[in-house]
Amino acid sequence: MISSRRKSTVSFAVLLLAAGLAPPLAAQQESWEKLSGETQALYQQGKYADALPVAQEALRVAEASFGPEHPNVAKSLNNLAALYHAQGKYAEAEEFLKRSLAIKEKALGPDDPDVAASLNNLAALYDDQGKHSEAEPLLRRSLAIREKALGSGHPDVARSLNNLAVLYEAQGKHADAEPLFKRLRRPWVRITPTWLQASTTSRRSMMRRTNTPRPSHFTSAL
Repeated sequence: MISSRRKSTVSFAVLLLAAGLAPPLAAQQESWEKLSGETQALYQQGKYADALPVAQEALRVAEASFGPEHPNVAKSLNNLAALYHAQGKYAEAEEFLKRSLAIKEKALGPDDPDVAASLNNLAALYDDQGKHSEAEPLLRRSLAIREKALGSGHPDVARSLNNLAVLYEAQGKHADAEPLFKRLRRPWVRITPTWLQASTTSRRSMMRRTNTPRPSHFTSAL
């Protein structure tokens, strides 16, 4: 099934052809999407080393085709960060995540849900390194953006609540964590948080499983 976004791209290309104009951006978009799809497939198979040159080529195509501050560039940077994060290359992952975040803030505005996704991914990177004090403000901001943009019952809001609560527990801030977990038990949250009865250790394990930063172009960024 072709997504609504893809339908729009195809329709636009058809209109250009009907007018006798060449649609170079449509071809470049298709090339970038193909490379991003290959990156996704390799990432999901755990073939991070094989995915890396494909993701680097996707970034090159995006920068050359759309300019250095285009959202597609931000997505390619995020994908590269995901691969580096998965391989424990935290310094490289941090660099790419920060670049991605800066582009999204400029191109989409500071309160866009895609910005919240990048904040969450950067926080997950810091959490994996035990940098809880650096992760906390990022998660708080991500939660605030998602609540404002998506509404309190959205699954991404629930994920942000969980992530912030788990981080509070890791810092021994149980009084701060408990109200967030209670919010997740409210009926308008549209996901079932299976970790609610888990121990603190199990909750942190769940956070890492659900927050490994996957390429945001193809999966729902947490």
